[in-house]
Amino acid sequence: MASQKYDVVLLDIEGTTTPISFVHDVLFPYVTNNVKQFIESRWDDPCVQAHVQALAKQAAADIAAGTDGCVAINLDDNTEAVQRQVLENIEWQMRADRKVGALKALQGYMWRFGYERGELQGVMFADAVDAVRMWSRAGRRVFIYSSGS
Repeated sequence: MASQKYDVVLLDIEGTTTPISFVHDVLFPYVTNNVKQFIESRWDDPCVQAHVQALAKQAAADIAAGTDGCVAINLDDNTEAVQRQVLENIEWQMRADRKVGALKALQGYMWRFGYERGELQGVMFADAVDAVRMWSRAGRRVFIYSSGS
């Protein structure tokens, strides 16, 4: 069999490089336990505001579609009210295990901060570490995504 030529390796994180439980036992609780402080302390950060705008847009679409339990976000309310609505909306979406871009983007943003501050530390299977090192040494670019978290 001739060797195949490829430059890129794309891996799914859950169950391939990392235990499936990591997302549900570590990453999701990190957001749940830190989202209030994160949102309130970074409220004026333009990136946080972009996430708030995306969540509000998603909430409006959910309400228009008649999605049960959706929490509206009225950006014209005072800051305290908007923060409360955003937090309630995030809690509702996480309880429902929704896979919508606005929520996933905010979670990813929070996880990045958690990793950068050392509050989160990734876990990889030993054979996945070995494989990534092998591909990297061979000059292949390795990318990891998560289709479900």
